[in-house]
Amino acid sequence: MVGQVKMKKYHLKNVTKSEQIKDILQEMLDSGEYAPGKKLPAESELRKTFNVSRNTVREALSNLVHEGRLSKQHGRGTFVTDKFINADMKKTNFIGLCYPLAEYNLDILKDAQERVLEAGKILVTYNVNEDLQDPLYEKRFLEKVKKENFQSVIVFSTPREPLNTVIYDRLRKNGIKVILISPNKTDMSEETFFCFDYKRSGISIAEKIASMGYKHVALVSANMPPSYQLLKSGIEEIMSKENMTLLDNIYADPHHLDNPKEIITLNPDFEKKVKTLPKNTAVIATQMELGWSVHSVLSESGLEIPEDIGICAFYNRIAKNNSPILSKLIIPFRTILMDAIHYAIDEDILAQDNIQKYYTVNFEPQGTLRKE
Repeated sequence: MVGQVKMKKYHLKNVTKSEQIKDILQEMLDSGEYAPGKKLPAESELRKTFNVSRNTVREALSNLVHEGRLSKQHGRGTFVTDKFINADMKKTNFIGLCYPLAEYNLDILKDAQERVLEAGKILVTYNVNEDLQDPLYEKRFLEKVKKENFQSVIVFSTPREPLNTVIYDRLRKNGIKVILISPNKTDMSEETFFCFDYKRSGISIAEKIASMGYKHVALVSANMPPSYQLLKSGIEEIMSKENMTLLDNIYADPHHLDNPKEIITLNPDFEKKVKTLPKNTAVIATQMELGWSVHSVLSESGLEIPEDIGICAFYNRIAKNNSPILSKLIIPFRTILMDAIHYAIDEDILAQDNIQKYYTVNFEPQGTLRKE
């Protein structure tokens, strides 16, 4: 009889338990802890190990059986298959793209699609805008990428827990290239990514603000994923050198970013905090709409822009009618995405080739920050 591996205890997160169990078992299969031909523990033992119901265990096992990782033998139990060779299967010509599909970047996406078609491949897009950056939503697409054996997938990755790092690694082991556009964790040393240098951007804009004579900085954001934490760390580095103060973050509900008026109406604390900012403060907004909202509140508060309060924002939206022209940090989204597409379609580059590239942002003054 084939020997069994003694399993340790696991503490599950408060998300779909069958999916978590499946991920844990899949990781054990990938690592070789359960080699081909090895028998898994009985369902009753798995129930005790994970402290879940029999149906939850059966759902996780059934999914792995459906994917060909396990096989059930009547009267004997569940075994690891010895014919699962997905890494050696011929790749499809699909290039996956998890990316925000919005009006402001449709031209970029069109160019990306044309480049993929020229290479004789097909771009399969999946919308992951602010409202849809959910780990389980992203995971469903990644599982499809794995099942259909895509050649590559480019992911504007979710910043929310639980991250899909394990799935990224599993895709690479199956020979599928995974490219991240936005860092989803602070330590990206094991990832392949094409993204702008958040920390260097924080240092750069903080140095400019210091040279303009501001004494305080306020960061205005819809959330604080690792990318913005890196931005904040760069700002803090300069603040300490210049004897400046980094004020508490001002947050706004990310579900209303498309409408500055709604941001103000639906976030009363946002308006109050902006109105009570001390003079000599420079505001850095992580979205252009947030910057417009700050400008709107300040215009009615009696504070002068940029003498009392200065404003700059990350530019990743098209201009809207009657919107104020703010000083901007311009993210080179087109360059980043097109470089990622080139990596994705280049068949001489393998999934194991770990490429990491940072991009710098450009500062464009528009009169809402003092002159240096």
